[in-house]
Amino acid sequence: MRVIEITEGDLGRFHQTPFQHVFSSNTWCSCYDHRLKYFLIEDQPGQAIAKFVAFQGGKFGMKTLITPPFAPSIGLACAEGKNNPVKQNTFKKQIIEAIAHFLKHSKYAYFKLDFDPEWQDMQPLQWRGIHTQVRYTYRLDLSVSEESLLSNMDSNKRNKLNKAEREGLTHSNLAQREVVFNLIRNGLRDKPVALHPVILNRILHVLQQESIGIWSIAMQQEKAVAATVCITSDDCAYNLFSAVDRNTGMRHSGTFALFNAIRSAQLKRISTFDFEGSSVPAIEEYFRSFGGTITPYFSVQGGSWPMLQLMKWKQKKGLPKQTSKFFKKA
Repeated sequence: MRVIEITEGDLGRFHQTPFQHVFSSNTWCSCYDHRLKYFLIEDQPGQAIAKFVAFQGGKFGMKTLITPPFAPSIGLACAEGKNNPVKQNTFKKQIIEAIAHFLKHSKYAYFKLDFDPEWQDMQPLQWRGIHTQVRYTYRLDLSVSEESLLSNMDSNKRNKLNKAEREGLTHSNLAQREVVFNLIRNGLRDKPVALHPVILNRILHVLQQESIGIWSIAMQQEKAVAATVCITSDDCAYNLFSAVDRNTGMRHSGTFALFNAIRSAQLKRISTFDFEGSSVPAIEEYFRSFGGTITPYFSVQGGSWPMLQLMKWKQKKGLPKQTSKFFKKA
């Protein structure tokens, strides 16, 4: 197996593969510019068995390759049909081995790629000396009743929902792109993804036009005070953005908006809600309070020594790094 980069003129081949993932779909990829790179994994020349995307950046002639801004993963999707567990595990290991070989022999000064929780076997990357890190998200089972969702929540969150209703907060599912864009931008401020307002606006535009978006906006009279925006696949809703207007002092509005997004996903008969976990302790505690199951996923990084050390130093010092969550506890 080998990883090949797909040129712009051959994107039809990439998107017409029978295996699909929401974060490497044509709809999602249309939100990005030329910096989004498309990769196929071939079993034989001309025979693709997997695909993923990544975002190319860099300065001073040093290229970087990372998970696309605002996406939780590289959208790795592969062909199915291996019914035998041994053959299926071997098949997926070979895909990761192809990615490991690609990264090890690439000329990227720095790379950092995130995988979905379904991809748990990172041994081929580890065997090649590529650093793998376990991270966590929370996933909520939506097959239970709404009463069960509420009872499984932390009592403090249920109290905030009750307070929101007593204070007259209402909930809107209308796609108010400009309102939500401003809420998110105000929450981003000095975060590095604030450097990508065009991509952010395109994502909101696509979610406004397509049926794959969930919009949950908490309204105080006619003013939007909090919002949660999700993207959906066949069986999962991913929490992309959550933002709160801090000037209102209504700290419970974020909980109100997020829970109504969860409820909206349940009404769409989606089986899982993914909070898109965070390594920030306060945000992790916030997500945990909704009663989901902690779910590990892997992030891999590497590159040349100077750039790798610089990125580690920036992270240690708390300087901007890629993240997709922009709010404090709400």
